[in-house]
Amino acid sequence: MQWKYDPVDLYDCRTRSWFIEAATSPKDMLILVDDSGSMTGMRKEIARHVVNNILDTLGNNDFVNVFNFSDGIGEVMKCYEESQDTLVQANLLNIRELKQAMKELYTDKIANFSAVLTKAFEILQN
Repeated sequence: MQWKYDPVDLYDCRTRSWFIEAATSPKDMLILVDDSGSMTGMRKEIARHVVNNILDTLGNNDFVNVFNFSDGIGEVMKCYEESQDTLVQANLLNIRELKQAMKELYTDKIANFSAVLTKAFEILQN
């Protein structure tokens, strides 16, 4: 039997919250974004796109934060002072704010991977 392609079915249940919550358990996630001088142009756009796609998979049961690093380490979203160096709930408001903050990153200096990984493990341990 010939498969009918009209209209094309673009529904993908893998991106729906009910599927993600059933297929995975709650996650604590810390996303590290390199904003050193090597991440200019298309590399920066690819990194931003990847982070946005990861954030789209999170739900209300998940906790997340995004840190940028080069020679220093900082939170991408600085408006939550009470949650400094912690994870925030991945609700729609926080996800939207994290995505908006990703647009405002600028690249500079040289990346210090050992410092950011040490900091990330300390935050996840807490």
